Amino acid sequence: MAAPASDDVLELWRHVAAAATAPAAIARFEDLLFEYKDGNRRGRAERAAEAYLQSAAAQFDYDGLEYLVRAWELARRVALPAIHLRARDIMAAHVEAVMSSAPGTLPGVVFPMLGPLAAGPYRPKGTAVIADPIDVDAMLQMAVQCTRKGTWRARSPRSGGLGRLIRPRSKASTAMRLRRTSTRRTRLLGLGRAKSSSSKRQPLLETAVYGI
Repeated sequence: MAAPASDDVLELWRHVAAAATAPAAIARFEDLLFEYKDGNRRGRAERAAEAYLQSAAAQFDYDGLEYLVRAWELARRVALPAIHLRARDIMAAHVEAVMSSAPGTLPGVVFPMLGPLAAGPYRPKGTAVIADPIDVDAMLQMAVQCTRKGTWRARSPRSGGLGRLIRPRSKASTAMRLRRTSTRRTRLLGLGRAKSSSSKRQPLLETAVYGI
């Protein structure tokens, strides 16, 4: 649970969020205020999510990847269907680009987005499950194949922080390496986020990540 913030700190965050022009700054401070339940939470989440998407579009590095996933998460939490759809479409495009041009590369790019994609399209509570316009099942099957073959690797130095998960030596080392990953990366893998998806997707996702 976040530590309490004083009134002075909250006022500073409000000022920065209102005055900032850089999308990353807007996103971070609106997100802070959202998490601290300040003001119109849905409005803050919407402004943060929009700014996160702008930041991710400007430069898709490791921070951009986290921005994209966070935009999806905020849209899901406060019911922003349009932003949710845009975030999923962008994630799908990135995953498809990697898997079609160089399958088995950049797991640090692919895995963080597979979880949110596996959760399926947005639907209001109490409504029927709708068909997924994105072929997530094919992505998961390809990820599983790469994991079983032990072919995941960082493609090149240009991948930077996105390619930190290197090619495993064995299936056992894959599971051990990924289970020891940082809290930040585990959150980004999105395993919990996929539980609302098709029951067939969760085992595939876990197999792709852990090799089990």
